[in-house]
Amino acid sequence: MATIKFFLRFALMATCILSMASCGGSVPDVPGDPGDPGDPGKPPFVVDEFGVSLTEIHFTNSKDASLLVVRTQHRWTASASAAWVKLSATSGNGNTGFLVAADANPGAQRTATLTISADGKTKQLPVRQEGTGN
Repeated sequence: MATIKFFLRFALMATCILSMASCGGSVPDVPGDPGDPGDPGKPPFVVDEFGVSLTEIHFTNSKDASLLVVRTQHRWTASASAAWVKLSATSGNGNTGFLVAADANPGAQRTATLTISADGKTKQLPVRQEGTGN
């Protein structure tokens, strides 16, 4: 009798375990998911970003410089609207940092615009340098 009860309990427990194991399933692969690493035919999704690290540049009246970082996956160009603004690079490809500088300003406060363009998009940053009386 004890042997029969043991086998019945064993069979019941084995049935429960097997039925619980069969309830779980793997998550189906979502078709069309561009970032699916399991599908080598589809490249990962990449965001096309264009940005710069600063929104404006302020210089003292002394000789001064700031680091500007361009974030893009394309070729870019940079130009300044005034000769007193010096750029260590006027073009590049991809993410790049470069210096924007100004010589000492012996006169009044002055302003200029720095223009950065990449892939048909443009960012303009105001540049201001304090004068000797400020």
